[in-house]
Amino acid sequence: ALDAAGTAAGNTIGFTNTGSLGFSGSGARTLTLTGTNTGTNTLAAVLGDSGGATALTKTAAGTWLVSATNTYTGTTTLTAGTLTAGHDNAFGTGTLSLNGGTLTANATRTLANTVSLDANSTIGGTQAITFGGTLIYTKGKIAREAGREVFYLLI
Repeated sequence: ALDAAGTAAGNTIGFTNTGSLGFSGSGARTLTLTGTNTGTNTLAAVLGDSGGATALTKTAAGTWLVSATNTYTGTTTLTAGTLTAGHDNAFGTGTLSLNGGTLTANATRTLANTVSLDANSTIGGTQAITFGGTLIYTKGKIAREAGREVFYLLI
């Protein structure tokens, strides 16, 4: 887990090297981005599948920007805080599971991922996000912050 804890928004963590993040061993693994720091913590390293499927999970109240052209095939799960797409392929090729928290983008983004709405979630910020994949609705609603529009998916 990468934990960006702290109370000052300016005290952020920045993994700004854009090379590939290496994993040892084999088998499925999950990288967890967590912490309470609401400044923009950054993960710019490329995440791929190295010896097994890689998944990414965002937990806790903090903010993380994922900005690489990622190729991992596991699920990206947002459960709390803010997860920002810094590239159209920031969340790899697997499913994007919205299970709480706020999804934002740092510029206009088009995400090709299948999106699974598993709990109440927010699409926030001022940048447009276009979802190009399939929507899987389990439960919950999506609220859009910008302009105070609120969209509910009730099926």
